[in-house]
Amino acid sequence: MDGRDLPSCEDLYLGRVIAVSACQAVALLDSSHSAGHSVGDLPLEMGALVKSRTRASIVYGMVTSLRVPLPNLEPSHKDLKLVELDLIGEIRDADSVAGFQRGVSAYPALDEPVYLASADDLAQVYSRPKVATAPVGTIHQDEAVPAYILVDELFGKHFSIVGTTGSGKSCGLATVLRAVINHSPNAHVILLDPHNEYATTFGDRALVVRCKQMQTDANIRFHIGEECAMMPDARGDQH
Repeated sequence: MDGRDLPSCEDLYLGRVIAVSACQAVALLDSSHSAGHSVGDLPLEMGALVKSRTRASIVYGMVTSLRVPLPNLEPSHKDLKLVELDLIGEIRDADSVAGFQRGVSAYPALDEPVYLASADDLAQVYSRPKVATAPVGTIHQDEAVPAYILVDELFGKHFSIVGTTGSGKSCGLATVLRAVINHSPNAHVILLDPHNEYATTFGDRALVVRCKQMQTDANIRFHIGEECAMMPDARGDQH
């Protein structure tokens, strides 16, 4: 059977593997996808999920780069289009009941076909883990598939939410905290808010403590002079 004969009509052939390393792979996009199409019409974008077969599993990769190494002056189906992939996990043939697992134990061979992940693939890869989780929205590849955070793993170590101004960092943090509080209503969260962004975010579920209150509380056991100098009160004044 030719590698492009697909078991499911949802699987879309994209190209073939031309390079493999310990945690990454490179695929050459099939020229038939570029003939008569603009880049915006291609079924790939940053963050898209693709799949390929190995000797023992179906391995999944996330698109991390799209490039044309030697472009013509005009768009052409003769351009070589390369897709760089981070290999994120697999579904092993011998243990398909266990479902998707992070990490890769077998790698695709050179010239192995690469397919766009189907809706069923996305549902398996992003299925709800069996550990403590909290829903925070949907994945960007498919709005029908919910996205979860691993509560214990996230709060068991340091993490950061980064982005440019206006990209949604504050909203993202508020979403995560709401999800955690909904999952564990008896949890205690201390949020230091020097810019007074979250005073009304959680409504009656939060107790807002101002610097003046902290200064008069004899039970506070840490130095708050510098912290209070940075923290605005409800009117935006600093104290």
